This record gives sequence, structure tokens and C-alpha cells, in this order.
Amino acid sequence: MTPQGAMIAVELSADQERLAKEVSSAVAAGAGIVVLRGDDRSPWQAAIGELRRSGLTIAVDASNVISADVFSARPDIACLPFSDTDLAERNLYIHRTLAEMVEFCELAMSANIGAGGIVANSGAAWTLDHLWGRGLLADPVFVELPFAVPGGQWAPASFDALTYRLGLLSAVCIPFVSVAGIDAVSAKELLTLALAIGAHVVVPAARVEWACELASALGRVPARRWPPPRLDGASANA
Repeated sequence: MTPQGAMIAVELSADQERLAKEVSSAVAAGAGIVVLRGDDRSPWQAAIGELRRSGLTIAVDASNVISADVFSARPDIACLPFSDTDLAERNLYIHRTLAEMVEFCELAMSANIGAGGIVANSGAAWTLDHLWGRGLLADPVFVELPFAVPGGQWAPASFDALTYRLGLLSAVCIPFVSVAGIDAVSAKELLTLALAIGAHVVVPAARVEWACELASALGRVPARRWPPPRLDGASANA
């Protein structure tokens, strides 16, 4: 993987009263992207104007959205719904059909919104590559790689699992690693490894400052604009 300036993405709280403070703190610490979860009834919808004024690139996780509702907020990036995780508490997953994902990409293209993906397994990586080959994804592609939640599709938070998943991605993908469901020490270990080998990270608001300081210590200056520049001076989609 070609080294790039590190981009730190922040996952905001669902508490609308805390959201504004988290945005301000994340920007001050050096975050460049905000990752929003949920549907059009989520608290961030009411704060979309403030998010835009913050200068953060807005990425929306569309996993639980069935329709084009996700595009109403005009995000910069809409992540492909490979599966519906709304049923995760019951250990059930609904996998989207290829036709649904093609339709999603076409809607994103028509709205001039970038389409990304949340790649929880090798099948999702393969599908992402297929969609890219059909010209349905614009270069570069935002990809979130989730780790650590026990059960379902998620992989363990290990170096082997991380490097394997990264190896599945094509050169047009810009990977962001996220961790959930394990202790803070183990989560920080995997995020540190991700930054050390050239990936980017998605962290909760409380860890943005830590992630930015770590990236700088590793010689990867935090990038504030999407796509992040390469350290060698080449464009991100070179």
C-alpha cells in the first residue's frame, strides 16, 4: 500500500445535544471526515447544515436505508448497503442483491454523490471490485473495514485479519479501519497497526485527538480534505 497522509474519520454520537460539541472538537483535533450512521430520522439530519459548515467531508453509512432517502441530505459519500445490519441483535443479516447495489450506485452517480462501501468480508470486496469494473464507482473509493464485533460477518481484531482484508482491495480503494465491541486497549492496538501500514481510521469523537497525534508520530500528517494526498506527492487516484 502506498503511504498517504492519514485521514481520521469521526463517528458521531446519536445524541443531538452532544453532536455540535463533538463536531467542533473533532475539527479542532484534525479530523477530515465524519461518518454518519442510520436513516433520515437520525439526529444528524437536523444538524446537516452545521456539519457542512465545519468543512468535514460527510460520509453516510447506508446499511439500514432501503431507498434513495440517504441522498436527501446531500452527503459527499454514500456507503453501499452490502447487507442490512438492522437485524444484528438477532444475529440475522439481509444481504442486498447485486441489482439493488447497481441501482444504489446509479442513484449516487445521478445525484453526483460518491459511492463507497463497508467491506465486512471477502464477498463484499469482490462485489465492490465488480461494481468498479462496470464503471459504477468513481475513483477513489471510500472503503470502511469494520473489525471486532463478535458474531455475524465481522472479523477478529487481529493483524492477520487486517492485512488479509486490505489485500482484497484494489488500488482505487482508500481503506478506513473501524473497531467496535472490544476493550479500548485492543481497539487502539489494531488502529495503531492500521495507521502504521498506510490505512486510515474511523474513531469515536473521544479518540480523534489520540488518532491524530498517533498519525503525526508515525510521520503521516493528518489530511483534512478528501481524498487524502499521498506522502509521495502523487494524487490519490494515481
